[in-house]
Amino acid sequence: MKISLRILLLVCIFYSCKNEKPINKNISIKAKNEVNLKKIKVLTLGSFHFDFPNLDVAKTDTDDQIDVLDSKYQKEIELIVDKLKKFEPTKIVIERRSEKQPIYDSLYISYQ
Repeated sequence: MKISLRILLLVCIFYSCKNEKPINKNISIKAKNEVNLKKIKVLTLGSFHFDFPNLDVAKTDTDDQIDVLDSKYQKEIELIVDKLKKFEPTKIVIERRSEKQPIYDSLYISYQ
């Protein structure tokens, strides 16, 4: 019984890993290349809450909290902003309440 389950599991894994894509003969090579050029790059950037409200599951002890206005951390923030600028995002997703969306949209338009 155990051997049968193992074989079944291996067969399922094998067939799920096949990387076959259906071939559409109606698409020209040029069109396929254009589709490949339009692939997007995605960047995920996470950060902590700079004011340390400690409302999340992970709590930050007072001894481990930093002052983001300190020159050392300001330089680090500038470095991150420079890298974001080079990345040239066309979409930015932030975790905020939806009722404040117009404020964030106006900030983004101002940034652009």
